[in-house]
Amino acid sequence: MAAGAGDTPQSPAPGGTLSLAAALSPTEALRRAHAAQGARIARRARRVFRVAVAGFGVALLVQVAAVELVAVPADTMAPALQRGDLVIVDKTAYGWSVASLPDPLHRLRMARAVVGDADASAPTLTRLWPRPTRRGDIILYRSETAGASPKVGRVLAVAGDRIAIRRGRVWLNGALLPCEPAGQGLCREGLGGQHWLVRREDGLEVAETQVPTGHQFILGDHRGAAARLPDGKAATGLGLVPDGRIVGRVQHVADRAPSGPGASGLGAQR
Repeated sequence: MAAGAGDTPQSPAPGGTLSLAAALSPTEALRRAHAAQGARIARRARRVFRVAVAGFGVALLVQVAAVELVAVPADTMAPALQRGDLVIVDKTAYGWSVASLPDPLHRLRMARAVVGDADASAPTLTRLWPRPTRRGDIILYRSETAGASPKVGRVLAVAGDRIAIRRGRVWLNGALLPCEPAGQGLCREGLGGQHWLVRREDGLEVAETQVPTGHQFILGDHRGAAARLPDGKAATGLGLVPDGRIVGRVQHVADRAPSGPGASGLGAQR
């Protein structure tokens, strides 16, 4: 049959057939376009989710193995560190142990003792790739009390050292540590080329003791705050701390508490 004068012939698609788009109704074409757009959005969402999961995994790995941001729990290290200061802890400084786990994971491990696992609260003294602490280092460490927050203190004596405190002054290996008056009840204590401000407590007395292998003697710079806490406990910022309870070295102050001095240093000068 011949085409009418007003008819417009359709051009055949390659191969002599009409194109798929021409064969689809407008409603079906719109449905397929929306489905294709939804598939593209889903693919992008999956990519974003995978990147987010990978980023979270990397962040967790860094926090477990490398560094952690910790709030100082007490004033035992004042004036260098105040309660509430946020400090960056280097977990690679002395090697790694179970004590290096982030606080929530460590609390979960300690909680196993509550449900009958007696070994969960036992100290873990083994460290991977161990390196010794140095006199003058400020460290973050775990206390003996299950579920307690980590503590911060300064290493004044290492394995083999003899240390005593008489009338608030520190004696190390038979020599009195210099502590020059600095005003406002403070003095500038020195050890190994480092100096830091100490708030003295004349009533603080610790009999001479030799630090055993695998331990260090920890003392807070605020000697009065340490003296008011129970005697002889590593949890107080005063006493012997085993290697296996060390979390890491306090490296830097990330943010000062509102009442802090505003500086970012740790109060130690070489």
